[in-house]
Amino acid sequence: MKNYHLVSVLILGLIPCWGLQAQVAELGIMSEKPEFLGRSVGYWADRLASKDRKDRRLAISQLIEGKKAAVPLTAYLLKSGREKVRKEATAILSRIGKDSVPYLILRLKDTNANTRYEAVSALRNLGSEGRQAIPRLARLLRDDDPYVSMEAGRALAMMKEHAFSAVKDLSRALHSRYPLTRAMAAGALGAIGPKAHEATKDLITALEDDDSVVRRCAAEAIASIGPQARASIPQLIKALWDSDRHVRICAIGALGRMGEHAQEAIPILNKARQYPAFTTEASWALSQITKQKVEPLKTSIHFDSTVDSKPVKPKPGSTVRVERKKESGLPAMLGKTPYRNNVFEGGVNVDWIKEGRKSLRWTRRLGDETYGCPIVSGGKVFVGTSNENPRNRKVKGRRGVLMAFKEDDGTFLWQDSSPLRRNSLQKLLLPVTSSSPLVEGDRLFYIDGQGQLRCLDTEGFYDDENDGEIKNEPFKSNLAADLIWQLDLVSQLGVFVHEAANCSVTSVGDLLMVCTSNGVDESHTNIPAPRAPSFIGVHKKNGRVAWQIVGPSPNVMHGQWSSPSVAKVKGRDLAFFGGGDGWLYALEASTGREIWRFNGNPKDAVWHTSGDIRGLQLKNNIIACPVFYDGKVYLSMGQDPTHGQGQGALFAIDPKGSGDVTGRRQIWVNRNVGRIVATPVIQNNLLFAADYNGIVHCIDAQTGKHYWEHDVLAGVWGGLVLAGDQLYVADEDGVVNIFEAKKEKKHLTYFDLDAPIWSVPTVHQGCLYITSANSLFVIGKKK
Repeated sequence: MKNYHLVSVLILGLIPCWGLQAQVAELGIMSEKPEFLGRSVGYWADRLASKDRKDRRLAISQLIEGKKAAVPLTAYLLKSGREKVRKEATAILSRIGKDSVPYLILRLKDTNANTRYEAVSALRNLGSEGRQAIPRLARLLRDDDPYVSMEAGRALAMMKEHAFSAVKDLSRALHSRYPLTRAMAAGALGAIGPKAHEATKDLITALEDDDSVVRRCAAEAIASIGPQARASIPQLIKALWDSDRHVRICAIGALGRMGEHAQEAIPILNKARQYPAFTTEASWALSQITKQKVEPLKTSIHFDSTVDSKPVKPKPGSTVRVERKKESGLPAMLGKTPYRNNVFEGGVNVDWIKEGRKSLRWTRRLGDETYGCPIVSGGKVFVGTSNENPRNRKVKGRRGVLMAFKEDDGTFLWQDSSPLRRNSLQKLLLPVTSSSPLVEGDRLFYIDGQGQLRCLDTEGFYDDENDGEIKNEPFKSNLAADLIWQLDLVSQLGVFVHEAANCSVTSVGDLLMVCTSNGVDESHTNIPAPRAPSFIGVHKKNGRVAWQIVGPSPNVMHGQWSSPSVAKVKGRDLAFFGGGDGWLYALEASTGREIWRFNGNPKDAVWHTSGDIRGLQLKNNIIACPVFYDGKVYLSMGQDPTHGQGQGALFAIDPKGSGDVTGRRQIWVNRNVGRIVATPVIQNNLLFAADYNGIVHCIDAQTGKHYWEHDVLAGVWGGLVLAGDQLYVADEDGVVNIFEAKKEKKHLTYFDLDAPIWSVPTVHQGCLYITSANSLFVIGKKK
């Protein structure tokens, strides 16, 4: 059996084309169940699905390290009836790289739709490395399963210009009965670029599709093709009246790409330039058409009070008495301070070794997805979540909510909710509030799940007042939030939020520092709003925009999910933003003027939405917050956790430079870490980081030298906090490990919350506040 499969691998390695591979498949080479290391398919499937985290981790490592020899068996695992096994096999094949491609191509012909889907997903992860599969992927655009055909379009998009031979198939797919297949076909044509000009006629038709996502993707594709698609100009002008805002933005961008051919669009573009959401894009388009520089207008961007409901009359005599507690006067926020270093001097009054759950003060059920850090201020606890466990019977359906509880006993007070958008962003945005709020006095600032920056009264309507200029909030009871002002990043600034608007804002003086989360579209290759702002400064009193910069928007790789930090450097306040292009930006907080930038990726690295691929240096995003400590900025590099494991990097940077400081202001770099999503913490010149590979690191903050590592056997998304001399690390399996925060490793204990932990814990008055995916826990000795 072993020799038989060795022969099959050698044969497939010598066959370059699909036709011959299909013939090999017909001979039955893949019909027998392969083995690896003398073990059967069933053995490896059981290990990949094992509840034993250590054994599962070892099995994954063995298959990846097996490289080409492990491919036949791993590809066979795509046929498993267990979803977890299929997903793990997909990730493994992606990481093995090119050697997986022939076997993945064979799996594309499988009769099981789940198997075909996973094979396509693995090829999508490989991008241009899997271009040998393009002919077969083109056929799958006609697959009977909508998810398979959609994923085939997305895979072709990731192969970009290499997929030009599939243009005719993609053009036909624009008429598929499945909307997402049509959208992904348009996205792939946009990724191919000018070579896709033959599809112009079908793209013009797609501009009138019933689905707004398809219309937007068609406009993006025409923009990417450029002047060769100038036959679309009349239809693009018509699209400027589309009901969907981002269809209009993409149509404006497409007209700009037509250059001087789009002279007839000048009058309508001048009108579009008058509106805040369109002024940047329309000014750019006019510059391209007229060959003269046209500056965006300084339009007035302020709060949105257009809510369709009657004025609220707060009900007096609430049944819950809430006494405001005096705090230290410092704002409450993610990471404790604008430095974003989540370190608390006092320890937590809990000894899990002796007392177990006796130290649990209270717990409350949340939604099913919770990513934000709980914030404690003024006798209340605020946390963002989803709405699977509704607190207000009038607020139904999938949406993000921000909940407020009494600090003492967990009594529910009120919530703010964000209904889903009815536009082309509806299917892309996660229905969850993932932003952690900033609380200053009785004002709370956060970004809701639909990309709206909001200011709320922390007292809700329990003070029997309707504060602020907005008087027509949609919900009227004491269960609702009192909205002071709102800035809609999508409708007012034209931002295209990719999946989640999760910036946790901070403030400098009278301004809020905000990352907009502008990103790519569903195909993960095209940028619908390349000239929308990435970073903005907003007046905290009224929500008016003080400054905005485009920044990395034209070069964003995925999303922009890092929250800013702020520190005073050489006498001026600098805001540090992690851009979606992999660069760290230092901006003058009062004006938004760029002071310096630092590239966190090697110049020869390439972008893939996958785990590490053998033989390639991959780029990373910035998701963790930049941390300021002892006059230095610490930068962490990683990727969306759904992309899998891979190599990351940690940098220490001197913040006193100007211009491009890459290399020049680098104090040290440590690349012996995995992808980092969780923000590190630093104390006594010891930096503690935890990566998505599941490794906790203790590193010298001055030199970058490693002191110790510990494998917690599960990926860490956000769960790091230092309380006294104890380091708490929470992972996606719901386990919280506790270490001594010292140079010598000492693992103290652990406890299990029985649900994934994706958020950052916080400490307040001797208690640990921590959320699992579905619950809020307050741990500490009862008063």
